[in-house]
Amino acid sequence: MSDTLLDRLKRLLLRKAEGADRRQALRVDTPAHCFVVIEGRQYPLRNWSAIGFLASPYEGELAENGTFEVAISVRQDVFDFIVDARAIVVRKDAAGLAAKIVSVAPEVMRQIEAYFSHHALWVKVNR
Repeated sequence: MSDTLLDRLKRLLLRKAEGADRRQALRVDTPAHCFVVIEGRQYPLRNWSAIGFLASPYEGELAENGTFEVAISVRQDVFDFIVDARAIVVRKDAAGLAAKIVSVAPEVMRQIEAYFSHHALWVKVNR
C-alpha cells in the first residue's frame, strides 16, 4: 500500500514540476447568472480567481495587454456582490477573454478574499 501512495505522490510532484498546474490562485466556475460588464456590454463569467477571470464568449474589441475597467457580478452560494476593478487582457482567443485584475478597492478585496476562503474550505472538505 505504501508503494501506491508513494507512486501517487511522485506522479503529483512530476506533474507540478512539468508545469501541469500553473495557476497561482484557486479558480471557481460560476453559475450562468454571473457576468462581467466590459465597455458597457455584458458577457458571461465562466470562471474567476482572486487575481483574474475568463469571460466567454467574448466579442469585444480589447486586445492582449490592453487595460480596461470591468464590473464582475457574482451571485453564488451566500455571496452577492459586484467587483469594480481595473484589469489587463492576458489572452483573447476562441475560449474567450482572460484577464488579470490589477486594481481593486481594499474593501472589495476583503469580499473577494472571503469568497475564495469559503470556496477553498469547500474544496478541502469535499476532496
